[in-house]
Amino acid sequence: LSISLLYFVGIVTNSLSLLPDMPRPLNIINSLVIFNICITCIFLVYYIKDRDSALHITFKKISFTHLVFYSIPCFFPILSVTGAKLLDSGGPNIFILLLLSFIAVYILLVAIFMRKLEQFSFELPIYLTAVSLLLMFSFRSQYVIGWDIYQEYKVFLLTETQQLWSMAAYRDPYNACLSITILPTLFHYFTKVDNPFVFKVLYQCIFALAPVTVYTLAKNFAERFVAFLSAFFFISTVVFFLEMPAIVRQEMAFLFFGLLLQASFNTQMPFLQKRMLFVIFGFSIVLSHYATTYILVVIFGFTCVVLLLYKKFAYKLFHMQPQENTFGVLPILLFIAFAYIWLGLVTGASGNLVSVLSSTVANITNFETQTFNTSLVDQIIKFPKTADVQQIL
Repeated sequence: LSISLLYFVGIVTNSLSLLPDMPRPLNIINSLVIFNICITCIFLVYYIKDRDSALHITFKKISFTHLVFYSIPCFFPILSVTGAKLLDSGGPNIFILLLLSFIAVYILLVAIFMRKLEQFSFELPIYLTAVSLLLMFSFRSQYVIGWDIYQEYKVFLLTETQQLWSMAAYRDPYNACLSITILPTLFHYFTKVDNPFVFKVLYQCIFALAPVTVYTLAKNFAERFVAFLSAFFFISTVVFFLEMPAIVRQEMAFLFFGLLLQASFNTQMPFLQKRMLFVIFGFSIVLSHYATTYILVVIFGFTCVVLLLYKKFAYKLFHMQPQENTFGVLPILLFIAFAYIWLGLVTGASGNLVSVLSSTVANITNFETQTFNTSLVDQIIKFPKTADVQQIL
């Protein structure tokens, strides 16, 4: 929610350009003033609504076994950063190999001692493991490293140096993503972290929360150990620790998508609150990444239609009383409408929709090809297509 707040603070601050004699509205003074006004308003609303509430902090007793399992992951980020910097200087990869080995051993130990970890919170180990794998790649240079990240860094510098976000300054879909324009500008203002390390460190520390959302979401449908393995499977893929640090706009979109699902399937949260979070996180996805938005428009639209049919025929066909769900018509329509307004009218980035859809269809229907981008059917049934590595490369 704090990142979503920064999105909207940035938009409001940038809108000061409509005032006369305000060529650089997105400067640190304006940003701090508007941010403090928003925080003050939030505090006043909370005070008026819950003035009699109190915050109680309690510390649980931690057993020796729990202390050991909490302590071991704390060394993972140290091994990751040390190993990456050692490789940068031409040294051996011993620390990286130790990191990967210790992570594997830790998962094995969790499986062995699971009965003694009934009250153990897996969120911290999952987060520290995810951070270590992300920093293992992003710390391989003093500068930003990857592929899309160079274009992302370009639009960030364009916004920061001009102290103004404007699509007219650079007509490109990347510039429509506030996750790589206004957000890193505010991060730099508020933290004083050097520009490259906003991308190399801060974004990775934030995106490492995504596997935690996978864990908390999976706990709604499976036991804790299965949920833990689900999060571990998510972070163990090459896409997570090799590709995601190089496409930070997608990191933000995936994090908000995980939070959206987590809130939607939370059984203890009030229904109205879940729908409000669906709208807030949905809007944040639109502001973060255009391609993720296009895909979710299709998925949410299809889900809404299926649920409407289920609600209409569930009792007639199966004698089941349908329950209210977060994926209702109103929140999904708001998501689609905001996506149209932002990507179609405000930024004009919707022209990229044709390219995204054509690439997706081509990948789904890419039968009998000797590449890694084979069709979905080929990947499930008979991937890889050939043993000749040179043909695949």
